[in-house]
Amino acid sequence: KWAVENEHVPPSLHHGLNSVVGLRRGRTDAPEPKPILPVDDVDVHASVPHMPPPVAAMVWLQYWTGMRPGEVTTMRTGDIDRTRKVWIYRPRSHKTEHHGIEREISIGPKAQEVLRPWLKADPEALIFSPREAEEERSKRRREDRKSPMTPSQRRRKRNPKRARPPKESYSTDTYRRAVQRACEKGG
Repeated sequence: KWAVENEHVPPSLHHGLNSVVGLRRGRTDAPEPKPILPVDDVDVHASVPHMPPPVAAMVWLQYWTGMRPGEVTTMRTGDIDRTRKVWIYRPRSHKTEHHGIEREISIGPKAQEVLRPWLKADPEALIFSPREAEEERSKRRREDRKSPMTPSQRRRKRNPKRARPPKESYSTDTYRRAVQRACEKGG
């Protein structure tokens, strides 16, 4: 249709393609895709202890609400209606918005319990931030330190060529990698 509209192909091609009947399940030699099933509960429970706290919270949110990775990584406190018993999260952007579909995700008591500690005072701030997670991890490591820091360690500056600082938000890719690492650690 687009190609006809932009005069790349003749209109008869579009008409001909519309006349072709789609493949029917079980009536062709084309391979049938396997259904994508939910992750087994045992696997979720085995991997979550190996995740950084924000990633574990995101996994539990997905577990309890069924939201997509792109929706959990872009959550903001201001996008959640907390006026009722069951909260409603309305993502600013989602997979089917171009069809004019409004997406509302119900957040029940178990998901609220997971989410509540992460809510921010600033309604525009992302709820889950790898930068904040790394700062918290570094703070805990300093507090748990057994021996005092030496003066030479205190003077050390971070080498910018060694590692990039964490970003302000998770992407679906960084989230996937964090979950994948935890799954490998959890067996």
